Amino acid sequence: MTHNHDIFCKAFQKLVLRTRKESLISQKQLSMESGLTRQFISMMESGKRIPSFENFCLLARGLGISPVEMAEKFRSIYEREYRSMEEKLKQLSRREVLMAADKLRAMDYIEQLRG
Repeated sequence: MTHNHDIFCKAFQKLVLRTRKESLISQKQLSMESGLTRQFISMMESGKRIPSFENFCLLARGLGISPVEMAEKFRSIYEREYRSMEEKLKQLSRREVLMAADKLRAMDYIEQLRG
């Protein structure tokens, strides 16, 4: 699985959960409004399922927003998630560099002790 796919899934998961909670409706209510099963909604909220375009539109309708508005919300969440992942990767890279430098210093120190 690629980082972009992971980010996509996480962003969609947040989109569904946040939008439903903002709408103040339960999964069961959303199921009745959208025509999607409660189990499918639960799986989307847990990041296990991504809907087809048709189901995306049904989901938006069930949430009382247009598919365009929902897509815009998704784009915003995706961009935040992507920037967050980039920052984490930068920090990881810095940590790896520092760990490598520490290892080289330790090796130099051992060589000096042997010398």
